[in-house]
Amino acid sequence: MGNPRIDYLIARNLFVLFWKNVTSAGLFLSHLVKLPFRFLLDISRGRLGILRAFAGALLKVPEVVWNRLVSPSPRRLSDQEAIAAIHHWFFYRHRYLTNGSRPAGSRKILVVSKRLPRLGVDGSWILVNLLKGLSARNEITLLSFIETSQDQAHVDRLKEFCKEVRTITLYPYHRELKSAFLFSKLLAVFHACLMMRREVRNELRNGDYDLVQCEYLHTLNFIPDLRHYPSLLTHHEVLSLVYERLFRRAATWTEKLSAFLKWRLMRVYERRLCRKVRSVVALSAVDRDYLSRRLKVDRPCLAQSGVDVDFFRARPDVGERPNSLIFVGFFKHPPNVQGMSYFFREIWPGILEEAPDATLTVVGRSAPDHLLAHSRKGRVEFLDGVEDLRPLLSSHAVFVAPIVSGAGLRGKLLEAMAMGKAVVATRLCLDGYGFHHDRELMVADSSAEFLQHTLELLRDPLKRRRLGDNARARVEGEYSSPRFTADYEKLYADLSSVPRQDNSTR
Repeated sequence: MGNPRIDYLIARNLFVLFWKNVTSAGLFLSHLVKLPFRFLLDISRGRLGILRAFAGALLKVPEVVWNRLVSPSPRRLSDQEAIAAIHHWFFYRHRYLTNGSRPAGSRKILVVSKRLPRLGVDGSWILVNLLKGLSARNEITLLSFIETSQDQAHVDRLKEFCKEVRTITLYPYHRELKSAFLFSKLLAVFHACLMMRREVRNELRNGDYDLVQCEYLHTLNFIPDLRHYPSLLTHHEVLSLVYERLFRRAATWTEKLSAFLKWRLMRVYERRLCRKVRSVVALSAVDRDYLSRRLKVDRPCLAQSGVDVDFFRARPDVGERPNSLIFVGFFKHPPNVQGMSYFFREIWPGILEEAPDATLTVVGRSAPDHLLAHSRKGRVEFLDGVEDLRPLLSSHAVFVAPIVSGAGLRGKLLEAMAMGKAVVATRLCLDGYGFHHDRELMVADSSAEFLQHTLELLRDPLKRRRLGDNARARVEGEYSSPRFTADYEKLYADLSSVPRQDNSTR
């Protein structure tokens, strides 16, 4: 250290400065709790200057109290906002620099996702298409979890168009964790979550980003409060709506009570998280209206999901197998499990009775054992990890979507319809889509109708062709990836045009 007298004055004045200006009760309480530990640490190292400085600062307490009583409190940032602006370039740039936004054109965007976008695995292919489209004009940095190192192939694919892809592995020792105690698995996930929080803050501290985009609701647990900065959440599925529907469908009072508690708790959780960003984007009009009406989210936006219509195109060289059905879904998503359980229980037996040679292919990872029990050689086949769905979709006569729970947009419909396939779907599966019964697809309101429509399409190739052609034309016109990307570009422009709040009025 230098001159003892100067060191004493610096330390004493830091105490006084903090006491004069602190406005947050939580921050002041944290200061009082940590202070004894700081004293013990310095004393253990033979440094007594901090105690002398604290004693000198205590003599200034009457002056500090008097000044706070008689001086008017200026309008200013909260302590937390001031500290955030000091330590994070993203906050400082967008609040204080007069030219915080980049000129129109290319933007630097930080995308944070709790789930790695993957093609041919689950519904996250929607995000793959979006990132690919946005990368044409913007610099995208993706920060995401991966489950194991086996996802590296998907990471390499994303690196083809993203400027940078950074990942945190949830289960870095997945082979060891398979036989480990539950506590060890929870500890691994908890450690990964802490690492994600740290990485997000490091990016905000050092990265010159124009905007932060969060994918999936739970991702908001890893970011600070960004409501006053250019930020958005893509809300893929409104969970409060899911649990409300479960509550209304529950048959017994115990199921109703369980679903009611989950619904009410999820409403509080969802509403709190949605307030951490400036804008919330829904992928269906039903979700958007629910966010606005029931969760009181301020002006949620709508982005119409899209599929790569050049990639998903009918394959004339692949012929259809007679009386063949196909379902596609990721079985870690509960609505897919519930939908196929409903199909095997209430629809499949009737199909076999009327069409004994009918076959069913179920494509999707992580199918539970009670569904796999329906496997029959030459009759029901489960496929896990299909790299390219197009040959399978082309070779089957009818695509079935027996979804009976959940919310959000069902991307599996867009893939099948872009391939020109005849589709039978429940009405719930069409939430957010403007498709019409007997024009682009067949819509079933009951298991009897689902059975009737499926058998009708299996027997009528001309109707399958008509529905498939109409579906392809509708998807090309309204649900293509370029339109989806254009919706986000417009959202970015709107976020950039929102004036920063004047710091003098806060």
